[in-house]
Amino acid sequence: MVSIRAFEAKDIESADILLQQAFFQTESFQIQLNRCLAVQPDGWWAAELEGSLAGMVGAVRYGPVAYVGMMGVSPERQRLGVGTALMKHLVDDLEGRHGCRTMLLEATTAGEPLYTALGFRQEAVTVEFRRVSPLAQAELPGQSICAVKPEEIDALANLDARLFGADRRPLVRRLFDERPQHVLRAANGNGYLFAQLQILGPWAADSPTVAEELLVASACLHGPAPWRVLVPAENTASMEILLRHGFTEYRRMAHMRKGKPWKQSDRRFTYGQASPAFG
Repeated sequence: MVSIRAFEAKDIESADILLQQAFFQTESFQIQLNRCLAVQPDGWWAAELEGSLAGMVGAVRYGPVAYVGMMGVSPERQRLGVGTALMKHLVDDLEGRHGCRTMLLEATTAGEPLYTALGFRQEAVTVEFRRVSPLAQAELPGQSICAVKPEEIDALANLDARLFGADRRPLVRRLFDERPQHVLRAANGNGYLFAQLQILGPWAADSPTVAEELLVASACLHGPAPWRVLVPAENTASMEILLRHGFTEYRRMAHMRKGKPWKQSDRRFTYGQASPAFG
């Protein structure tokens, strides 16, 4: 039988190996896993089979909406009901204990049948772009783009809430603390970009011009790692900007929802998501 329990810090090392195997990746997930527990300590679940970690999943709650992510099952334990048990437990917890009436996630082709069986329905598309080499080095363009200062975090969180559609203050603060020198904002207050180690995002702006200025300026902040950007397909301006700067489309994922529509969200302002787990 599958046993479901709360995911804890002691699980991170095993979960890192599990997720690398499940997602066919070589880069570590430990930064993301520590971030998950820091931002939403009670939101993540582990599945055990025969006393060892077999899978995990979780969600971060933004008021009335929850964003589901980090869904992975060890390859040798797949097709044994682990994923279904995890997702059913998560949905019951979100609906019953927390009163969440809207759940969102990004589904790969392999994962989509599981989510469909549990009542999720596709309502949009999220496109992953990649660039194997960094952009040409650039300086911050005059006064239009600025590095974010610690005392500006609350204002940045307010801007994120306006453009994203919900208050993500714990996530904004965590991402800033992880890489405080790699967060940019538009001086006019109409956009921002977090240059994570593997992902460019959250990246949001109220105009393509501001969004592109932020991308170009981020070149002086980012290291040599490959760049990934997760873009809502509704934001055609973001895809055009990325193509101009040497990114190529890598894959498409179904943006799925269970429950009530989330009218506060306008994905046209999102030029790059924080991650599949944080929206």
